[in-house]
Amino acid sequence: MDEDLLVQELSRKLEEADSFALQNSIDGKILGRVTRFETIRLGEKSYIGIDLAFLDYMNSNVKKGEYLAIRTIISPVVVIGEVVSIERADMLAEFNIRESSFPRDPTTIMTQTFLELKPISEIENNVKRPAVTPIDPQSPVFRPKESLLQDALGIPHEGIKIGKIFSGGKEIDAYVNLDEESLVHHILVIGTTGSGKTTLLKTILSQNVNAVFFDRQGDFVRHLISRGEEFSVIMPSVIMMVNDVPSSRASLELGTQFAERYGCATPVSGDIRDNEILLECEKSIVHLIPYSINFTKVIDYMHKLTPYMSPMARVFWPVIMNNFKKGIDKIAENISHDLSLPKEKVKSEIFKLLTPSSLLNDDVKLQFQKKGKSSTYYSYNDDYITIYTSRLFRHIMGEDKNAITSLRQLDKNLSPLDLAFQTQDAIIRALRSVSEFGIFNVNGTFDLDFQRLKKKAVVDLSWILDYTASVEAIAMVAYSILSDFYSYKDELYKKKERDNSLTILALDEAHEYFPQTKDEESKSIIEGLLNRLMRLGRVRKISVILATHMPDDLNPLVLQLSNTKIVMRNEENVLEKLGFEDYADILLTAPAGLGVVRSIKFSDVVIKTLKEI
Repeated sequence: MDEDLLVQELSRKLEEADSFALQNSIDGKILGRVTRFETIRLGEKSYIGIDLAFLDYMNSNVKKGEYLAIRTIISPVVVIGEVVSIERADMLAEFNIRESSFPRDPTTIMTQTFLELKPISEIENNVKRPAVTPIDPQSPVFRPKESLLQDALGIPHEGIKIGKIFSGGKEIDAYVNLDEESLVHHILVIGTTGSGKTTLLKTILSQNVNAVFFDRQGDFVRHLISRGEEFSVIMPSVIMMVNDVPSSRASLELGTQFAERYGCATPVSGDIRDNEILLECEKSIVHLIPYSINFTKVIDYMHKLTPYMSPMARVFWPVIMNNFKKGIDKIAENISHDLSLPKEKVKSEIFKLLTPSSLLNDDVKLQFQKKGKSSTYYSYNDDYITIYTSRLFRHIMGEDKNAITSLRQLDKNLSPLDLAFQTQDAIIRALRSVSEFGIFNVNGTFDLDFQRLKKKAVVDLSWILDYTASVEAIAMVAYSILSDFYSYKDELYKKKERDNSLTILALDEAHEYFPQTKDEESKSIIEGLLNRLMRLGRVRKISVILATHMPDDLNPLVLQLSNTKIVMRNEENVLEKLGFEDYADILLTAPAGLGVVRSIKFSDVVIKTLKEI
């Protein structure tokens, strides 16, 4: 090409770049240009030099940490970068002159300002990618409009709002959203106490989402009540809450305790309907579901819910349960024959009343008023039949050397397992510990039907913490609910139900639910649940949001499976482990609500979380 034509072509391209910058600048101005006075390198850890004329600098109020845009000249590409340094010099410094009198002279500060810009990403023809295009000297630099900034950074325009872009020391009117693809790849929020994690979770809960939030202190319950929303509350309860209350009034008692805590109208019997209690709480309608773990439903995998069993106890538990169920089946058969009742009805009544203490010393009493022939494992009384479940359980383990005779009389195929004393002791201690939690088969609680939950639901764990400081009790209830929820979503997925919409599961203090542990069996249990929820849960439209202030105590699989990380104020060693050391100057002393987001959809973005939606 002729040199004159080439110059004309370059002039045209420069005009196009300037015109684009002016049209897409938030203030209709070109802030500066890529420097002409040094080579522009694009590589790892390289920065782009930007020159600002003095008047442009004086009118711009440009700040470190601000996002700016470059429109390249040769290719129509917009590069987004962050200001990492600002260099100002007096005219005397540029000429390397020193004066001894230090006079004031405003004319010598009318010098150019030099910025260093760290390239983050670029966009060309609506295609977003990392910054890979060579950047031409003299390319115009400008403050991009919010929509252009979002597009160039790869921030979705739809989704849940988690904050606004924080640029140059202030939030700008550009939302940071997480769309469904980001959500099903799960979120981890990490920050010290008071850094704004709970506020961020409240922001998410305030939006139009299907969500189940696990609440240790009642914060989320109070938040939704203050907003006047209609929502469900799953209320894990303990036996001590209704110890002296007749069974017929237990549900109402639990509803009354909830109402007193959260300032709701006291419920009456007419408020109990369809396995929930309707409560008026200020301007909110709360659908309260008192909940406890049904021991019969979890008995087969009890060894996976408690950390107290030894490795050998966990190995033998399924075998013990298999033989125990055979024994109960034979007992039900004998009683049904004596009373002319269906065997399944008798067996169902036995398992309905079964609790951990039933395997220790509290036998099961069936309210049947007929008599028959008593045996080693059951006896008839005037008003009830006693099933000696604890005796059967101990005989199967092999505690009594004469147990083989009793078991063979019940079923010729049953024999004691003759477990080692240490193994039996570990099982008994584990059952005694979980029994003391009081979280199984509480009077007045209802079966949990996820299909009947409102769009938003809160699992209010504060009631358990009122009666026990045990993290294990909280974890057992959470595991039970999470396992049931996964099964519910799995069923919807396999049936290809159209209403299987995305549901967010959110847990604060995640290190207490999913801790790092050296015990291989406990690790297997924790990681098994994590794999179901976070790996298999993706196609089942489960989004897991976990928050913690102790990432070192968190199971490593959480870090691996959480593809969006929101890091708020934290210590330097934590930032290094997470790969956020470049943001130490921001995050070591960040105010509440300030954080950095690293997502599968967009590059690192500094955000300020929202106070209210």
